[in-house]
Amino acid sequence: MITIQQTLFSKPTKPPAPKQAPVKKVDSIIKSLENKRQDMTLFSDSEYDIATLILMRRHHMLIHSCIYYELNKNLISDAKFDELAMELVDLQAKYPSIAERVIFHEVFIGWDGTTGHHLPLKTDWILHRAEHVVGLGKAR
Repeated sequence: MITIQQTLFSKPTKPPAPKQAPVKKVDSIIKSLENKRQDMTLFSDSEYDIATLILMRRHHMLIHSCIYYELNKNLISDAKFDELAMELVDLQAKYPSIAERVIFHEVFIGWDGTTGHHLPLKTDWILHRAEHVVGLGKAR
């Protein structure tokens, strides 16, 4: 017979180790990136321009998706959003080794550019920047 005291204070058994390491959740990825900037020294001179463009397009997608879905505003047309999104999708497909070293890589894994609705838009980092762009707040 197990008593309550034994149950509460018994050493828990360790579950079996997973076969593969679990993938970080998007929220924890964003949280870890919130106060970091892209380290552009990760890129050679020949990679720098592509990495910069991927970084800018990722920021565009995050910020404008937040403006649209969270702030109920629209600063760019749907056609312009689609154009920028498809450019990012193409860049990531054409330069995967560069794209995986650009900040927010984990957020855009498998992203097809058709919508920004499922991107992590409710993080402080993204919300503050979106509010700043539309004139509702100050950037941190």
